[in-house]
Amino acid sequence: MGKILFFGGVVLLVLGGLGALVFMKPLLLGQGSMFPNLMAVLILGALPIAAGLALVSIGGRRGKIESENDERGFSEMTVALARKNGGAVALDQVCKASGLAKDEAQARMRALTGQGLFDMDFDANGQVLWKLTGPASPQLVSRS
Repeated sequence: MGKILFFGGVVLLVLGGLGALVFMKPLLLGQGSMFPNLMAVLILGALPIAAGLALVSIGGRRGKIESENDERGFSEMTVALARKNGGAVALDQVCKASGLAKDEAQARMRALTGQGLFDMDFDANGQVLWKLTGPASPQLVSRS
C-alpha cells in the first residue's frame, strides 16, 4: 500500500507541475483576466502538487512500516519453525513456510545470521542449516 501511495503522489506531482506550467504563461504575460488565470494555476497546479507531496510523504512512511512488519513476521516465523524442528531449520523449510524464492529466503536468513539470531551450519548432505543461537535457542528456553 505504501508503494501505491508513493507513486500516486509522484503522478500528482507531475500532473500538478504540468497544469501549473500550462496556466502560468497567460498569468505572467498578462493575457486574459488575472483572476481566472490565478485560480487555474492554484486549482490545477498548486492543489495537485500539495496533494502529491502529502501522498509521497505518507507513502514513504507507510512503506517503511510495512517493510519492518514484514521483517519482524519473517524472523518470528523462522524462529518458530526452528524451535519446532529442534533448533535448526533448512532453506527448503523456510521457502515452503514463507512462500519466498530461495535467493530471497537465503538473503533474509543471512541477515538474521548477521543479527546473531542464527548460526550457519551444514548437515551430513552438505545442505546449509541455520541453528538458533542465544536466547532464542531451544536449550535456553524453559518448557513448562
